[in-house]
Amino acid sequence: MKKYILLTAILAIGVTLFAQTWKTEVQSVTGKPKVKTMKIKPDRHINISHLVLDNDSMKETRNYNGYFLGANRDSIQFRLKEVKTDRVLTSGIRQQVTMKPKYFFKTPYADSSMKVAWADVDYFWNQNEKMINMAEIGEPIILGSLLVMLLSPLISYDFKDGKLNTERYKNWALGSTIGLASGILIPVTLGLVYRKHKFQFKAGWPEKKAKVWEFR
Repeated sequence: MKKYILLTAILAIGVTLFAQTWKTEVQSVTGKPKVKTMKIKPDRHINISHLVLDNDSMKETRNYNGYFLGANRDSIQFRLKEVKTDRVLTSGIRQQVTMKPKYFFKTPYADSSMKVAWADVDYFWNQNEKMINMAEIGEPIILGSLLVMLLSPLISYDFKDGKLNTERYKNWALGSTIGLASGILIPVTLGLVYRKHKFQFKAGWPEKKAKVWEFR
């Protein structure tokens, strides 16, 4: 019984530690000297980009999308959602491939968790996925408001009297305008509050003029 209680306590402590926000300091290697704390919360939506190949004949990049599990100074562990590979030949031919974990690992029963060495991370961002989903509600609001705006003259037309009901039209037009403004402001506001936390570790890629960071 004591062994069982001890094992349970150890597991509980391990889960608690694992669920904590991972933090480390990075410093800029371009532009003005700056030190920043890099924070990644558990299960945060992450994207890892790696420039696999860049020569005279082909440029190949790979992007990992997933959910953060843990990290240390050597590597980052995450639950893989999908892998995107982009190959561009100098001839202009482009090949883009998106794979789910079972195809990437070549087995339908593979564990979707994986590790990537920080040395192979050229660009990284993390964001709260719930806020990404909430921001997407702006699109149907905008489309619905535009539809109402287009139909409001027809809706407000009084066929019995053969003329436009200006009071009704004013109300419909005002409502569609408010809806359109809300649809635009929702993703903009959420994007500002829950913005992506970006870190570029390779000079000139993917953004040519972005600040480049390294671990302290």
